[in-house]
Amino acid sequence: MKTLITIILFLAFSVFSSQSQDFQFLWANSYDVSNCNEVGAIAVDSNQNIIISGVHEGPVFIPYKGDIYIIKTDPDGDTIWSSKMNGELILGDMIAMGNNIIIVGQGYGTFSYKGIEYGGASYFLFALMLDAEGELVWYFDDESKYGTYANLSAGENDNFLLHARTQSNLGDWIMIIDLDGNILNEKLLSPNHTLINHVVYYNEKVYMNGQLSGFSGVFIDTVYIPQSPLESTAFVLALDESLTGEWVSIDTTLTNGDGRIVANENGLFAYQETLTPPFNLVKNLKKFDFDGELLKEIVVPSFNPNALILPEIAISDNRIGLFCKNSSNSDNFKLLIFDDELELIEEKVVIGPSDQYSNQMANQGQHFIISHIYTGDLNMNDEITLPYGGSGKVPYIAKIEGSTVTYTTQNFEKFEKLMIYPNPAIDKIHIKTNYEFEVTGISVMNFSGRILLESDVIPADSNFDVSQLAPGVYVLKCNLANGSELIKKLIIR
Repeated sequence: MKTLITIILFLAFSVFSSQSQDFQFLWANSYDVSNCNEVGAIAVDSNQNIIISGVHEGPVFIPYKGDIYIIKTDPDGDTIWSSKMNGELILGDMIAMGNNIIIVGQGYGTFSYKGIEYGGASYFLFALMLDAEGELVWYFDDESKYGTYANLSAGENDNFLLHARTQSNLGDWIMIIDLDGNILNEKLLSPNHTLINHVVYYNEKVYMNGQLSGFSGVFIDTVYIPQSPLESTAFVLALDESLTGEWVSIDTTLTNGDGRIVANENGLFAYQETLTPPFNLVKNLKKFDFDGELLKEIVVPSFNPNALILPEIAISDNRIGLFCKNSSNSDNFKLLIFDDELELIEEKVVIGPSDQYSNQMANQGQHFIISHIYTGDLNMNDEITLPYGGSGKVPYIAKIEGSTVTYTTQNFEKFEKLMIYPNPAIDKIHIKTNYEFEVTGISVMNFSGRILLESDVIPADSNFDVSQLAPGVYVLKCNLANGSELIKKLIIR
C-alpha cells in the first residue's frame, strides 16, 4: 500500500503533526430511486453531509431529461431526506454553500417542487437554492441562456460562480451570484466561439477549462485564444476579479469535452485530452500557478490511449482525485489519487456493471466520496462488495477514507528558534540553529510529504542549496538527535 504524508504547519510553531494515510473503501450504500438515469452531481455540505442528484423517470437519450431526484445523507451515507423536481428537466450541476444546496439546469415548460409550480417557458436556464431541510429559498430562470452544461463553483466570500452557455449552446456566460440569488456581475465570454466545460472560482478569480469552436481565434478582452492549425484548441483561461481576461494557456485537442479544473492554495489542476502528431490522443493532468505558468504535466494512466475515460475530479488540501472509466464497456471504473506534485499515490478499482456517463466525485474533508449508478454487484477493490437488489439502474455512494495516525513533536518553546534566511529564497538558504541537541539531518518536502531535497548531518550554522526547487511553498525539516524535529515553512521565488 502506498503512503501519503500530510504535513500541517502551525505558523506559531507550537506543535507539528504528520498524518500517514492508507486509502481504503470505508462504506458503500445504495438508494432506491425508480428508473434512475444518472447521478448527475454530488456535493458535500459544511456538516460533511452528502447530497446526490440526477434525472430519473426519463428516456435513455443523453442528455437525460425528466424528473430530478435529490437525496441528502449524513456523513456515513444514511438518508436524511429525499425530494423531487417534477417536469421535463436536465440537471446541469449542484454545489453546497454552507448547509444550503444550489442546483442549476435546463427546463422545458412548467415543473413543480413540493407542490408549487415554477418555470413555464418552453426553454430556459433555471437556478434555485434549497436550505438544509430541502425547502426552497429562492429561484430564478433565464430564457436567454442554456443550462444543460451549466457549471457551479463555490467561492470563499459567500458568492458562487455560475457558468452557462448561450441559448444556441455555443459561447458562454459567466455570472457571480450571492447567496440571496442576486447576480453581482456577469460577462458574455463569447457569443459563439467558446465551449467552457468546467470552472472553478478561487480567490475571487475565475478559471475555466474549455475549447474553441469555429474556424478562427477569439479575443477575451486583451487575451487571445488562437485556433489550432491541427484540430481544435484546448485552453485554460483566467479572469480577474472584475471578470476581465487575465491569461490563457493553450494546447491542441480533438475534443476537450471532458476537460476538468480544480484549485487549492498549491495551484490549478486541469485535466485535458490533447492531441499530438500524427494523431495521438493524450490524457494530461496539468498543474499551473495562478499566473498561468505550467509547472508540471503528466499523462494519466488509462486502459486505452485513444478511449474516452470520462473523468470526474475532486481536490482536497493536498490530493487530487480522478474517478474514471477503466474498460471499453461499463464494468470497470478506477479512482486515481495524486499528490499536489502530480505523483500517483493510489489506485482503486470498482468492478461491476455500471454506467459510463454517471460517475461523480467530491471530497469530504481529507477523504473522497464517489457516486454512480449500477445494475449488478460491485466489487470495490476487494475491500467492499456492494450487492445489487433492485431493478434497473440504482444510485450508490461510497467513501474512500485514509486511516490516520498522528505523531506530535515536542513543543517548539523548548528549543531556540530555527532560522532560515533569506526566506523567500532563490538558490541558497542559510540555516542557523542554537540549541542543545545535535541536528542529524535536514530535508525539504512538499505539502504531501514527498522529500525533494535531503542531506545528512548538517552543522548548526550552514548554507543549503535549494536551486533545484521550483518556485512554491515547501516544508524544511531538521531532525534532532533526541528524535524530535524542527519545522519551518520555506518559500522559493
